[in-house]
Amino acid sequence: MIKSETLILSQKDIKQLLSMKEAIETVENAFKDFAMGKTQMIPRKYLIFEKYAGKTGFMPAYIDTLDASGIKIVSAHDENPTKYGLPRVTATTILTDPKTGLPLSVMDATYTTMMRTGAIAAIAAKYLSRQNSRVAGIIGTGVQGRGQLMGLIEVRDIEKAWVYDAIPEQSKRFVEDMRKQYGIDLEQADNIQKVVENADILVTSTTSKTPVIIDQWVKPGLHITTMGVSAAGSQEIPTETFKRSKLVIDDFNQTSQMGGINVPFSKGFLKKEDIYAEIGEILLGKKPGRTSSEEITVFVTSGLPIQDIAVARLAYDKAKERGIGKIVQLME
Repeated sequence: MIKSETLILSQKDIKQLLSMKEAIETVENAFKDFAMGKTQMIPRKYLIFEKYAGKTGFMPAYIDTLDASGIKIVSAHDENPTKYGLPRVTATTILTDPKTGLPLSVMDATYTTMMRTGAIAAIAAKYLSRQNSRVAGIIGTGVQGRGQLMGLIEVRDIEKAWVYDAIPEQSKRFVEDMRKQYGIDLEQADNIQKVVENADILVTSTTSKTPVIIDQWVKPGLHITTMGVSAAGSQEIPTETFKRSKLVIDDFNQTSQMGGINVPFSKGFLKKEDIYAEIGEILLGKKPGRTSSEEITVFVTSGLPIQDIAVARLAYDKAKERGIGKIVQLME
């Protein structure tokens, strides 16, 4: 007889369980599984709450190799930080048993989202940035920006990071906290151009509807990851930069609809043949990543639910091993 036991994991629990190194390995394997056809995903759907300046998205997935299934419910409410003192983005994951459909775990996914997002930036940098990259540039220093710098430090010998945010107080806190945590040199820039022109690896994570950088700032050899766009009508990187770069994406179907290339793609300025590869093709060795020190590489991601379910399964398995969390019975 199978018991209906559900493990409740708080954000405090999750922080004890996950390391960025493990998250990177887990997300990389999920990308490979996706490229090999061993996953299922349903396109992300949103409920829109206009009167609250918010939206809630639903991201279900199944990964055969992990025997893991579930759904992440993620909300983005623009007024949370100023009105309620809450993060703009919050999330919960429900992990289910594919064999029975029973809920294995209900867990905070705000922190796991940061970890998997940082892992995505790290994987892209690992395969697409120059190996001697030493300077990171972070545009958007919210929770996700922290994860991205954490990930980059794992795969490259980052000595310095230039950061910018439209809210100067936020980037100031970012600099203070990350300097204390990692001991690297961080500098708060007063404009985005300084960040772009000084970076070897640039990561953008903003809510901007229009490009936040100018193509003329992009120097040969730069690697860019754009991950702030998760809805149609938004674009962080100019089309000119996409056109002259080695352009890599996570999943064509989703990224062309709601990722960073959705605007130029919908207008016909970018075509499918302009895309060099999906990242899984590079991870499986079907195509090379960076092939010269001078080429510009761009990775576009809108976040795939397989990444969330993979990291959630990792947290669940580790929690079970270590006896962390609270078990409840949702069914009699």
